[in-house]
Amino acid sequence: MPSPIDVRVHEACPRGPRSGVRVVRAGLCVALVLLALPLASCNIVGAGYVLLHGPPTIPPEYTLDKTRTTALLIDDRSGVLPRRILTQQIAQSVESALLDKKLVDDLISSRATRMIASQEQHDKPISLQQIARGVGADVLIDVTIDAFSLSPDGQTFAPTSTARVKVFDAETGERLWPEQREGFTRTIRMPTQQGSAPTSRTELLEAQRTLASWTGIGVAQLFYKRERTDDKGRG
Repeated sequence: MPSPIDVRVHEACPRGPRSGVRVVRAGLCVALVLLALPLASCNIVGAGYVLLHGPPTIPPEYTLDKTRTTALLIDDRSGVLPRRILTQQIAQSVESALLDKKLVDDLISSRATRMIASQEQHDKPISLQQIARGVGADVLIDVTIDAFSLSPDGQTFAPTSTARVKVFDAETGERLWPEQREGFTRTIRMPTQQGSAPTSRTELLEAQRTLASWTGIGVAQLFYKRERTDDKGRG
């Protein structure tokens, strides 16, 4: 039984009346087949990659209106973050990415929203619309931190965080995105490294800062097109 390549060569190059012509034609056809193989392989590999991993780029989950003044609130009322400064570090990472990608023209510092939110009392809750209006924003990005951990078992170094993101209109108080009430859940996972959990306080603090930075970038990535290889999370 001839191989698939043999069959294609024979079909494409029928034997001619002279042996010299047959040799030239056969050689030419073999060369054409060999040249086509890398292209076919690339197509097969490319299709396989898309099936396994999805397209090479990921579109934004939501596109911000860059002409509207935007504010950011990092909500950690549940006390998930081990240190308060990590709230600021997450916020700075989100803000830097939004500005670097030129997603908004006017971005109000999260310190302003956090200052208003900190005045909330049990008997006097402050709405997100009040926070947005209080800082003069048209749009508020609300980020609730649900999880923040460096290790699932105390030994494996697998930093992971989870954030729920919502976007609100300050003027109407309506949700702009997403449709689901609980918000868009985004899980950020840093590369797992066996036996590399922090052993000193300095290493622990640095690992927390790094995860905070990744968390901020992972949140910001929801609003712009990115390469799949650069994506920081899932969801």
